[in-house]
Amino acid sequence: MNTRKEWVLENSINYITPNYYTREETILSVQENFNLRRYGSAEGYSVDIDGIEERVLIQFHTNPLNEKKEDKKIHVPMDSVLKRGSCVNWYSEDWFVISKIDIVGDAYKSAQMYRSNSVLKWYNESLVLKQYNCIILDSFTYTNFDFSKTIIVDSGNIVVLVQVKEDTSKIKKNTKFLFGSQAFKLTAINNFTNEGMLTLFFDKVAEGSDDDTENNVADVPDVVTEIDGVKIQPINNGVLENSSKIFNVYKYISGTVQSDTFTFNFSGLDASEYSFTVEDGNNFTITNLGGFNYIPIKVNCVNDITLVDTEMFIKMLGQY
Repeated sequence: MNTRKEWVLENSINYITPNYYTREETILSVQENFNLRRYGSAEGYSVDIDGIEERVLIQFHTNPLNEKKEDKKIHVPMDSVLKRGSCVNWYSEDWFVISKIDIVGDAYKSAQMYRSNSVLKWYNESLVLKQYNCIILDSFTYTNFDFSKTIIVDSGNIVVLVQVKEDTSKIKKNTKFLFGSQAFKLTAINNFTNEGMLTLFFDKVAEGSDDDTENNVADVPDVVTEIDGVKIQPINNGVLENSSKIFNVYKYISGTVQSDTFTFNFSGLDASEYSFTVEDGNNFTITNLGGFNYIPIKVNCVNDITLVDTEMFIKMLGQY
């Protein structure tokens, strides 16, 4: 860069060069500050992004009116695998990147992610139960859906965001799903405007006699193909504040329940936040004493015969 000397005093020329930074030096400085924050500040977290562990920055809302909203800003280094549609597992919960990826000064990448707040469950053509974490939004406001707000339920419309997978890509219009024990029919599928995510549009419909409202699965077939292995019921959607829920754990082989029993070990939260009771070798009860918490309870279900350890995570929810 050439400096026009007639614009400045002659004796000040020597002070211009030291205050000038090249673009590369500026980017390096921003990256150094970014790395200090993600490794040394309270905003730095180790997360799993699409199966790869990374150190990132996660920022909460600073406005008290928005602090309970379930979207966060995530900032990652330039070589991160993060992309629109990525799944970020943070404190054993799935968050999905629904925005485009912004490049901040060629120093790091930034995006918006939403917390999964429901599970999309259905039986495929082979009568195998499929389930994927998803995000339910109110179709009018595109904000997090809340079944406790009857004004939204009465509108009869919701929008669901789910990752593009081989199974989800085969979902067809007019398929019925259950959310919060309420039935909804899939009316439209948008698979072209939000790369990596499917946008599913639903209308509220009446429940049917074949719907399993306890486990939120619609149109349960008479014959179900069980996947071999350990099955935990109910499929975990958390325990509400000041409530209890019974979980049962069984081993299946070719769809037939086995007599195997399990030893249950609980960890993750402080003991003051919850209580548990082991009913027998296949059943236990969790009581939520502390209300909502981002950190779930980790339950290790160790088969007493094979000693195979199956992990599950139980969320501690609020009042809804």
